[in-house]
Amino acid sequence: MEGEEEIESVRKRREHLEQAIKVVAEVIKGETKYKKNKELFNEECATYIREKNKARQKMLQKQTRSNYEEYQEMRRETNRICTRKKRESMKKQLEEINQLNQQNKRR
Repeated sequence: MEGEEEIESVRKRREHLEQAIKVVAEVIKGETKYKKNKELFNEECATYIREKNKARQKMLQKQTRSNYEEYQEMRRETNRICTRKKRESMKKQLEEINQLNQQNKRR
């Protein structure tokens, strides 16, 4: 009985110490939050990616030349659309930064 109580006591102290370390780390470093670039990944990109994935599944289930070519075409189209959206998003962000820079403001 005494051994079990000692193990439980050690476990509680370890959990308490672990929680204290996490709190101190958050205070010192701050919690990192990742944000998605929603302008970049919009519904149009998501739709093309879903269609590409359907074409891939079709190609994997029935490996024919036409299915392979259809999948390759969907990959090219998806990459082209998403790359264009990324370029447009980056251009828009640069314009905003330049505009704020001209106004001597920070982002």
